[in-house]
Amino acid sequence: MDEQERAEIISEQIKSAYNSVLSGFLLAIGSVRDHNEILMDGLEKVANDFVALLASDDVYQRAFVILRDSFYQKPLQFVSHSVNVATLSFFLGRNYLTAEQGRDLFLAGLLHHVGLLKKHDLSDLQSSKCFYDILSGQDLNQAVGLDIVKIYYFKNNLTMSSYLFQILQANRQIEESGKAFTASSDNKIRSSADMVRLASLFVLLLADGLNSYQAIQVVIEKHGRGFDPKIIRGLLNAIPMFPVGDWVDLSDGTKARVVTINQERPVRPIVDVIIDKSGNKFLKPLRINLREEPLLYITKPCENPEKGPG
Repeated sequence: MDEQERAEIISEQIKSAYNSVLSGFLLAIGSVRDHNEILMDGLEKVANDFVALLASDDVYQRAFVILRDSFYQKPLQFVSHSVNVATLSFFLGRNYLTAEQGRDLFLAGLLHHVGLLKKHDLSDLQSSKCFYDILSGQDLNQAVGLDIVKIYYFKNNLTMSSYLFQILQANRQIEESGKAFTASSDNKIRSSADMVRLASLFVLLLADGLNSYQAIQVVIEKHGRGFDPKIIRGLLNAIPMFPVGDWVDLSDGTKARVVTINQERPVRPIVDVIIDKSGNKFLKPLRINLREEPLLYITKPCENPEKGPG
């Protein structure tokens, strides 16, 4: 199997797993409004499958590029927003948590606004304007929906994961107070709650039309002090400012296409320089590892210069 065939298989696996989470989440929340209960068994299964797939470094490094259209999806809807927050939450915590904790973080991201279903019809939450209005309102104090989740485990005589419970509890305190969670002495719980909070913020920025470079700039410049630097670094590792395949302007006036992300220095990827400073195409792309070229750097993303008008 060559690299192209493997990439296509991975792409289909990621898309299929993502769609399974979408459908599984929609099925799980169907009875919240009428019965005040979310069906966690099916949700845990699709979460386990998705997180297990992303445990592979090869799959993980391709995931955001493959799912990028889903993250930029318009109009903003409750179900897709929740799945995107769950996915990004897991991306942020993947390198810091055990596999089980990563699964619980993913579930916490999925459930971070499920309490809204107690007050609003799903059809309203799937309406872009209504969902935006609700998210920008002041009635999020029950949005986390911890009580809804607890009811399922109580009725079925099951034990809820302590880690999932503590993350949801932390997120509820954040929503109620508008402040960072501080009650727990467990740094992992505080960090995990903040990962969900940052993931929700970032997904909304993407839905507002910013690209990943612009959204990261907003997070760092306007919200950076509200998050642990480790979590911001996790964002830079999880969401490349310059994703593979994107075009960028370099500081010497040339244009290049991103080939590989350097995990240790994600802002300095490996690129193929294709267009010279005069706008002419090189006969053969020049491959440069920007990590090894301290005087050469990316100034900003740019449009594909090879793409014709229209």
